[in-house]
Amino acid sequence: MNLIREFDFTEWNPRVDKATSQQAIAALEGGFVICLPHLPFVLSEKEKRDRKSVV
Repeated sequence: MNLIREFDFTEWNPRVDKATSQQAIAALEGGFVICLPHLPFVLSEKEKRDRKSVV
């Protein structure tokens, strides 16, 4: 059984239709892992500096 559900969101606050919203909610509530391969994850300058002090 595949416990990963992939969505093609490309921004953090996408406008999605009701069906997609319901699919995402059902997946989360059902214990699935949500994969968002096209969603950018950009660190702020402060996060970049903080990360360097930890590594």
